[in-house]
Amino acid sequence: MKKIFNAVVVVALGWFIGSPYVTVHQIKTAIEEDNDEALMRQIDFPALRENFKEQLQGAWQKKMGIPQENRSLGGLVGAGFGNILIDTMVDEYVTPSALTEMMRWKADAGYQVPGRSPDAEHETVFADARLRYQAWDTFAIILPGDEGDVLKLILQRRGIGWKLTGMVVPSGVWD
Repeated sequence: MKKIFNAVVVVALGWFIGSPYVTVHQIKTAIEEDNDEALMRQIDFPALRENFKEQLQGAWQKKMGIPQENRSLGGLVGAGFGNILIDTMVDEYVTPSALTEMMRWKADAGYQVPGRSPDAEHETVFADARLRYQAWDTFAIILPGDEGDVLKLILQRRGIGWKLTGMVVPSGVWD
């Protein structure tokens, strides 16, 4: 009985530690096979869209010179107008096929990260990625660019599995 218990503990611990790597493999395979349906199963789209909206809104407010604490009518109208545009754009364009292109870092998709060579699209997906836990329920896929910039994909534990819930896009992309 003790051996069965120990075996169950080892299997559970193995799954707990290894499951994000399984999800990374599933994402990689879906991208390489251009399988949007399989990719969709690995992504929490509402969480990912919120993540993009927050990044875009922050970049837009910074670009427009609207400080976070600005409570003037002009600042509120400007921020509100920008938020409406950003919300609409993100809801429309954050799709499995767009994410596939972004994760491949393809120059022809319009997501070219500064310093990333156009020949990078011919590389294997996630070939130079670094994988690491950031917390017990957060895992990162770090994709370095040619000039030190990085695209970070954030996975969050969802039940016994993992889902892509965020991306930290290099600041140069929003400029």
